[in-house]
Amino acid sequence: MADDKLRESALEFHRQPTPGKLAIVATKPLANQRDLALAYSPGVAFACQAIVEDPAQAAELTAEMRSQVVDAIQDACEGMKPMAADQSQRASAVQACTQMEQQGAQMASQMQCTW
Repeated sequence: MADDKLRESALEFHRQPTPGKLAIVATKPLANQRDLALAYSPGVAFACQAIVEDPAQAAELTAEMRSQVVDAIQDACEGMKPMAADQSQRASAVQACTQMEQQGAQMASQMQCTW
């Protein structure tokens, strides 16, 4: 019964007031054509060129989503593992999480300006 109440509370937590836990919000003003030109085309090309010239610039010019993607997958996996009812389910969960972490790391490594 306690697990049912926790489950329902967790589901409601994820539903209200807005579904999910994360939101994407602009970190820069996007109020006019100049703002959009700086943020997107042609402005983003300058940021990409700077990163190509000096990859360390990525830390200053981007949100560094790669580490956030991998961290989110690892957090999700840590939450899944204890839910496995027996050792074989736990082994399957660990294997699935390992695959997700590898795929997430691969996807994250591709999240760079390459155009």
